[in-house]
Amino acid sequence: MKRIINASFAFFTILTSCNSGAEKNAREAKPKVASASIIQFERGISCNYSGTVGSDAAYTFQSDNEAITAMNAIMAQTGLPANFSLAASDVDNAAAVIVGRQRYILYNQRFMEQVLQRTKSKYGSLSILAHEIGHHLSGHTLLNSGSRYDLELEADRFSGFVLAKMGATLDEACVAMDNYGSDAASQTHPAKRTRIAAITNGWKNGAPGIASNISSRTPDLYIINVVGVDKYITLRNRRLSADEYKIANSGTPDAELINRQTVMTNLQNGVPVEILASDEVTYQVKAYTTAGIMEGYIVRRFAGVATVSKKAR
Repeated sequence: MKRIINASFAFFTILTSCNSGAEKNAREAKPKVASASIIQFERGISCNYSGTVGSDAAYTFQSDNEAITAMNAIMAQTGLPANFSLAASDVDNAAAVIVGRQRYILYNQRFMEQVLQRTKSKYGSLSILAHEIGHHLSGHTLLNSGSRYDLELEADRFSGFVLAKMGATLDEACVAMDNYGSDAASQTHPAKRTRIAAITNGWKNGAPGIASNISSRTPDLYIINVVGVDKYITLRNRRLSADEYKIANSGTPDAELINRQTVMTNLQNGVPVEILASDEVTYQVKAYTTAGIMEGYIVRRFAGVATVSKKAR
């Protein structure tokens, strides 16, 4: 592997290519992207949604908030820390790549907008991102080898499973493959019909966990009820200590770093949540948002007032 040129990366988040390296915890600090940077990699040690990356270098840019939110929503279904960085890029679509010991997911922002317009569904880009994330979380090395088909199908199954957990129908889980998969198999990727079968298999395994009728669930449900100006509470991917919460609200560079690493989304007042566990500072919750089911952590009290109230049945 060639080394990264102009290294200055941010905590990256979402959508496109697959390349393998040593796993890094998403909580580790990653330098901010101040400008475009170039990464160089071996062409065969990569994966985009339908083949290998057609170059041995790519420009990278700071990821947008929409992509970061999507990545966090996917990761929330796994209970695992991200072992990759996310960056916008000039790749053709989306790719998972490995540079040295670092894994990256690169995505073309224009391509992702085109996916949304073509599929008319938020799940189109989510399924592409989930596929690439599946490569990294599974520890794939992405080498061109006889087992490459198995790796692609494993990533497709992961995509179907995660989208089922997020509330997608089977058609929604397959919408990107329907539109962008190849009818014929290639050297690296199986044919569309085979990949759709893998997505379906993953979706079937994930579907039983979907709460299609929240009111029929046995656990007690609460609603977000924040008293204050903003009317929302932040959902994070891990617990923060009391000292970390003070830093997170300080407006300092340290606050920006903590928030980039941990914030998943903001839960508006009225969002139903199931409380899974709690300590003196934090609730671990499963939140039933319009984007799907998300699991994370919220503070128990905000400005001295409880952040949730019991939902009447």
